[in-house]
Amino acid sequence: MASVLPFHQEMMKDADFTENFKVHTRWIETDFNAINSDLPRSKSSKNEDLVRTFIEIDGRRHELALPAHLLSLSAVIPSAINANNELEENLKAVTAPISEVLHSWVLSDGDNVSEGDVIAIMEAIKMEVQVIASRYGVLQQKAKTGEYFSAESVLAEIN
Repeated sequence: MASVLPFHQEMMKDADFTENFKVHTRWIETDFNAINSDLPRSKSSKNEDLVRTFIEIDGRRHELALPAHLLSLSAVIPSAINANNELEENLKAVTAPISEVLHSWVLSDGDNVSEGDVIAIMEAIKMEVQVIASRYGVLQQKAKTGEYFSAESVLAEIN
């Protein structure tokens, strides 16, 4: 993985940084010259458990190395099943659009909702943000008003 850490380490050793602090906005471009050549990139792994191939992205060829077990049929099937289960659960979930307080429920637990209905209100710095139903079904509240929720937290399910 490429890193700029060696560059930063050299920069922090410079007298302009450590002694009399002569650093300014364009210091790196105009005064800092401790590194004149490209720094070496890390070596790619030659792990025998990797299957290497090439892909093209935006017209450029890239080497791709994948763990061999990902390419076996036994590894693909369980992950596909898990992905389908997660997708079904994600379709039911109504998540917080922002990280803030759940101000109020517009609809009650057990109400029928349609896609696009406003089901709750979240409040952030005196601004109200609507929580919208993403599908038709019956609302099942999972959160209490007045509590703080992070963005993408499940507030309700629509079954």
